[in-house]
Amino acid sequence: MTNYTKFIYEMKRKVTNFSKIITKQLSKPKSKFIAQMIYGLLQSQSVLLSEISRAQKENILLKKSIERLSRNLENFDEQEKLIDEYIKKLSLILMTIPFFVAINQI
Repeated sequence: MTNYTKFIYEMKRKVTNFSKIITKQLSKPKSKFIAQMIYGLLQSQSVLLSEISRAQKENILLKKSIERLSRNLENFDEQEKLIDEYIKKLSLILMTIPFFVAINQI
């Protein structure tokens, strides 16, 4: 039998670790928001704020959670910093993977 509690804990831990890496240049509230959004997107498999809020299973009204996510999303203006850190992380991973390019000239 699959232990879903352990799986969810591990997924949340990996999301948190990843979000810490890509949000180094952001404030703590914005970093927390990014972590919550990534986790919510993965858990709900939806881009709807209502589904992301449900996936977080917070002890507050769903309406309040949606309003908070909406407000944070509207006020988030540091996309460039986030993308830069994501590209840095991705390039480090890609540099460790051996690959080759085959060119077929006929």
